[in-house]
Amino acid sequence: MALPSSFGNWLQEVFLKLDEDQVCRAAMLCWALWKARNATVWNKKVSSHTEILALACTTLDHWRKAQDNTCLSSLFFENKGDGAELWTKPESNNIKVNIDDALFTQENSYGFGIVARDSQGKNLLPKR
Repeated sequence: MALPSSFGNWLQEVFLKLDEDQVCRAAMLCWALWKARNATVWNKKVSSHTEILALACTTLDHWRKAQDNTCLSSLFFENKGDGAELWTKPESNNIKVNIDDALFTQENSYGFGIVARDSQGKNLLPKR
């Protein structure tokens, strides 16, 4: 089997020959490699192959869960513990702020949410 002559040719072969799951994994791995490359170039941070693979797998898993329309309960603030399998605590003496938004063009509306938590996982924003 001949090697592709360019990244574009390789990517085209991936899309033509692999199943949907494999295409998603390949695309996410390319993204994780690009992100690791930028971290090295701009921040002098070197990532191991294990870290890059973990980033690709975790990000793909998060993306797939975000596409799951049957799991809309996470939009409501009253759900205690919701999303715990995805969120990780910040380092000690740090605060992690997560923000998300969505545009609903058909309804001409939008929504957004924000949460700030300390290293113990305690929400620092007042309840609404």
